[in-house]
Order: sequence, then structure tokens, then C-alpha cells
Amino acid sequence: MFGDDRTLVYAGHCWFGLHRLVGRPVQLCTVLRDPVARVVSEYLWISSSRGRPPSVEDFRHYLDNLALPNLATRLLSGESEIDWRSVDRAIAHLGQFALVGCTEDLAPFLSALLTTYGGPAVRTGRAKERSDPLKAILREEFGEEIARRNGYDRILYAFAEAQLFGRAKAILAGSRTPDPRRVRVDNPHGKTFVVTLEDGSED
Repeated sequence: MFGDDRTLVYAGHCWFGLHRLVGRPVQLCTVLRDPVARVVSEYLWISSSRGRPPSVEDFRHYLDNLALPNLATRLLSGESEIDWRSVDRAIAHLGQFALVGCTEDLAPFLSALLTTYGGPAVRTGRAKERSDPLKAILREEFGEEIARRNGYDRILYAFAEAQLFGRAKAILAGSRTPDPRRVRVDNPHGKTFVVTLEDGSED
């Protein structure tokens, strides 16, 4: 998997520590998501991929039987079995990342990523997402319960929000003047980001 020296980027949902198999220096970047939004989105994605219509009743079953709590803490600590000390390890590992973004404000992260690693500079832009009425219903009805079940991830996200998410905007503040062109980033799951490099507007 990591034997091709010509490969410039590896991406995916990875456990921390996998980068040590690369055998050469790497720059780590990651995106975190609000824990409540992540659980709801994960459920809707699984329902869609299995061709099963989502519902409040089915989400209740998913939350009680299938949802893996504190997924971000598990991945970033590199541990499948976690306790409160795993949060400290996950936070320490985040300190090794060159760039940390959040799904809720993804465009600055994408722009800083392009700027830092040779792509075009981008001043601003915001993510657009197709709306799903059920998302709001599930967040309203189950939000507090999801938050309780994902307490470690809430701590991790709060730390990143306070200490790390601002790096992307700081990078952009010092970036070169952008060229008058547009950057489009497509996600197969329905999200499309289009940033105008000339004036920062977005579609």
C-alpha cells in the first residue's frame, strides 16, 4: 500500500500510527466533525448505501446496537479500547498534525491545504451541503443522548476548536494573492465546494 514512492497523497479513515509504515517523512492533516453531526451523518450514509430508508425508529436501533461511540478518539489515539487517558493521547497526537480542519467549516481547511502543498491560494469560501430534513429531526430528538455517549469526542473536538482549527485561516491570511480562477472539490456523497479565487464567493 505504501510501497509506491511516486504517490504524493494518501487519504482515508485511518488509525493514528499508520503513517509510520510509509518509510519517509510525512505531513499529517485531518478533519474532525462535531460528534452529534457525525453520528447522524454516518447513520444516513449507511442507510443510503444499504438501500434502506432512514427513519427515527431505525436510528434508535442504530444508536443502541451499531453506532461506535467516540470514533475520533479511537482513531486519533490509535486504540480500539479507550478510556479517559485515550483522550490525552489523541490530543497529543493531534499536535503532530500540520493542519486540522472541521467539517462544519471545511472550505478554509481545503484552501489552506491547497495553498500549503502547492495548489492555488484561496481567500475564503464556505461549504455547501444538500439539506436533509431528517438530519434536523434526529439531531433535535437524539442530540443530547449522542453527546453523552460521545463525551471523549466532545472533549477532543472542543480542544481542536479552541487550539487548532484557526491554523487554516492563519495560513490563508499570509497566502499569496489568488489568481482569478475557481477551485471545485466534489464529494461523491453529495457535497460540492466551489470557491472563486478572485473574490472569495462560492456556489
